[in-house]
Amino acid sequence: MKKLMIATAVVAVLAAGAVFFSSLRGQSPRTDGTPRPAANMPQETKGIPPPATETAAARATHATNATAKVAKRKIRFVRARAADRTDLPPNERRLLTAIESAVDQESLSALQRLVDEAGASTNPEVRGDLVEALGWFGDRALLDLMPFMADPDADVAESAIDNWTTALADVDDEKDRSRYVVSAMKILTDKEALDAMIMQLDDCDDLIGMQALIDVIESPNKAAAEVAREHYEFTTGEKYVDFDTANEWITENYVSDDGDDD
Repeated sequence: MKKLMIATAVVAVLAAGAVFFSSLRGQSPRTDGTPRPAANMPQETKGIPPPATETAAARATHATNATAKVAKRKIRFVRARAADRTDLPPNERRLLTAIESAVDQESLSALQRLVDEAGASTNPEVRGDLVEALGWFGDRALLDLMPFMADPDADVAESAIDNWTTALADVDDEKDRSRYVVSAMKILTDKEALDAMIMQLDDCDDLIGMQALIDVIESPNKAAAEVAREHYEFTTGEKYVDFDTANEWITENYVSDDGDDD
């Protein structure tokens, strides 16, 4: 964890929000002899725009990755045609047909209209198909997927967590990502799932990450609070006492990603 220093502006930010860890990625030298950033250094420093050629390349890479993610989701959502499911009661077959149609039409709004009814189905297959369909829509369906992380059926819950985590990778804004993670952790109780979830914050700025940790620690979810406490202790080297103590630690130690202490 970096040695951190903060001005009064950061204290005000902490009252509203929290901190997570920044992941740094390096690259090998360019073939044309011009140097790339050293290993473990960020490719783009905040406030200093990269060369236009790299910006274009980054956009092209992002577009390629986005296309690949959509293709992967289409492959994942494989199911028997609902019309062939004569083994199911008419109502369940109707729901599966509607879910199938929403995906075929690439209509998230149509799928969202089914969430309440299909989510209340006593058949885990219907709920599971709904989860897989929501996952196909990526980060647009993050909030819709969240309640199914606590589904009573282990397979449905695992599928919801898997689809949600995959979709979270599409969220670039660190504050948005941290809010999603905090919301998800507040409804999860499985320690393994919580440990995996909190690691999603490693790419966030430290101030944003600490806010998230404190939000979870102060939540009524004891399982999530315990995992957040462990992460806080690992980050700070100190046990969590209370908000004021955490605020003091941030005031003494935080430095922003651009190197400014204000």
